[in-house]
Amino acid sequence: FGLKTITSNCPKLQHLSLSGCMGIDGEGFGVLAQNCPSLVSLQLSGCRQIKPWAATIIFGNCKLMQSLDISFCMVTDEAMKVLADCAPDLKQLNLRDCNLISDIGISYISQGCPSLSELNLQRSDMPFKITDVALLQLGQACKYLVSINLHGCKMISDTGLSWLSGWSKE
Repeated sequence: FGLKTITSNCPKLQHLSLSGCMGIDGEGFGVLAQNCPSLVSLQLSGCRQIKPWAATIIFGNCKLMQSLDISFCMVTDEAMKVLADCAPDLKQLNLRDCNLISDIGISYISQGCPSLSELNLQRSDMPFKITDVALLQLGQACKYLVSINLHGCKMISDTGLSWLSGWSKE
């Protein structure tokens, strides 16, 4: 109810941080997506109660999104596909400890968000889901990438880093 009230009365809201707000449920996040299409920056770090369907709705309706922090959230590769399809101007993305996201989700992001300049993929669990394949995709498509955090991504090698930089042995 609270989020519905705020978003209904502030339809031009561009920046919103709900990081750590554990009292908002999936329905509340759905209202956010419907009422705030002008969001440019959204921080949902630690909102583990966001269901995959709610994340998909949010990402599908926020076409102006440039900065998104969904660290520690239970989002999926499918949600990354929706985000990539709907937010082509995304520049900053924090996916720290989003353990359900794999190389597939990063591939969607790299293809759909070529303006990406900052990406956090830090892992403390499920490190095998991000590999050199993700770095190959990012290196080929995200030419503006200036900051990437790969801490804890144990499947990253020198080969992946060379692919990320655009250099490869031939």
